[in-house]
Amino acid sequence: MIEILQRFPRRLWSAFDESTKRRPLLTKCAVGAVLGTTGDLGVQAMERRQKATQGASDSLQTAGTRIDAARTTRIAIWRATLHTTFAHHWFNLLERSVPGSAPALVAKKIFLDQVFASPFLHVFFLPYMALAEGHTMEEAVGRTRENFVKLLQASFCYWPFVHCITFSVIPLRHRVAFVNIAAVFWMATLSALNQTAREADRLGTTG
Repeated sequence: MIEILQRFPRRLWSAFDESTKRRPLLTKCAVGAVLGTTGDLGVQAMERRQKATQGASDSLQTAGTRIDAARTTRIAIWRATLHTTFAHHWFNLLERSVPGSAPALVAKKIFLDQVFASPFLHVFFLPYMALAEGHTMEEAVGRTRENFVKLLQASFCYWPFVHCITFSVIPLRHRVAFVNIAAVFWMATLSALNQTAREADRLGTTG
């Protein structure tokens, strides 16, 4: 039994590794969906605990105990399709343009990623979420205008450090999966900013 348990992680990793070679984009999208779902569920759990410790009213606590399945679905779709597909092609292009893992090359990749890829991705996240929630294009643009700079500033404090590992020791075919794992923690920031924007939209509507 112990031997079986010891072999299972190795076999699972071997199957995953082989899948990234044979069906790279499909495998990465599947990983993105799983991690996007689990990441947002984890963030929602933390938010519920925070509301409880802050002594929210009974009505808010009751609402806070429910899982927002629609929100999780929106996050999973973003992570599995839009983000993962872009990251897959971007990392391949980056490696072809700047091959190697020497410190100077890693620094160059991080610079290019933060100057081009990060703003491109993040400028679409907030409007995507707003439109998926049923808001108008004008409201989606307004939410982006209000929160984009804060989102990008937070990104610059997190992703360059993650990518020191991404571009130096992680094989190319596993970089998207690694970034999706790192994004589980980043989702807390994304969700918090988007939730703040949702509350601002709600108060603006009812005010």
